[in-house]
Amino acid sequence: MFPVAELAAAAVIALVPYLKMSAGSIAARLGTTAAERLTGLYDKVKGHLNHSGQAALADLEQTPDHTDSQATLRQHLRKQLPTDLALQAALSELVEALQSPDTAQVFQTATVVGDGNSNIQIFGSANHSTISIEQKTVSGSRIQSPQLVFSHASIQEYDWTDKRYISFTLSNVGDGIVFLEQIELEVLACSMNADLGFHQPGAQLVPVRLGVHLKPGTNKYLLTTDPFSYQPAETDLFKIELSSDEGVRYVLVFNLYWRDVTSQSAKTLRSRKYELSFPLRSLEAVEAHLRER
Repeated sequence: MFPVAELAAAAVIALVPYLKMSAGSIAARLGTTAAERLTGLYDKVKGHLNHSGQAALADLEQTPDHTDSQATLRQHLRKQLPTDLALQAALSELVEALQSPDTAQVFQTATVVGDGNSNIQIFGSANHSTISIEQKTVSGSRIQSPQLVFSHASIQEYDWTDKRYISFTLSNVGDGIVFLEQIELEVLACSMNADLGFHQPGAQLVPVRLGVHLKPGTNKYLLTTDPFSYQPAETDLFKIELSSDEGVRYVLVFNLYWRDVTSQSAKTLRSRKYELSFPLRSLEAVEAHLRER
């Protein structure tokens, strides 16, 4: 059974592709017996939902691709699940059935074909995009283990403020579901910075936003408390807002703790190194720096 904290997210991820297919299409690809079992498990979950939960599920049935409908059901499940053991058991059984190898292939969003290398294309907008994967093998298709990939996007330094921004994407390029449990910022080095800088800001992105104020002497910062979930071929864009006292230079990395939902194996992904400078801006800070020299 899934941990309660993760079951709501896993359920919505599994339900979206299921609800997008007609009953006839599911039966044609899985067989009548397997399709009827899924319908029975689905109806069992629906029967355990309270009135507001059934309304949220009905909205998702009508618009499974709509992020607001997904969020509404996920939020409701997070409220009802902790005190409803029957719903926990029914929902876990449904999610496990939808994620079984035979069933997952039917609802797979990534296409795997060909004979050699992998070609990955990312497309979409705002926070959630889709990755189309073409992978070639010598004989037939091949299933990849879940893999979380870190891709640097940009660094934006606005010297006229005390803010710095690091943007990056996280993508699941495998075939199973991934849970990102924590994003941790680790400072590898911290030194004084006597630079002065006054430049104009550039354009800003609009991704998932996280933030932290850096302090000399503190080496690790936890940026997330709730897990993020990624079904195959999904990616998120993150924008980390960093602030600090004036006159400090940092070398830092991001540590990302994630695991494969199927195997429950825990893994750590470490980003590239980033160097950020927070120059002296105020007259008081400049005078204090000169007194310390």
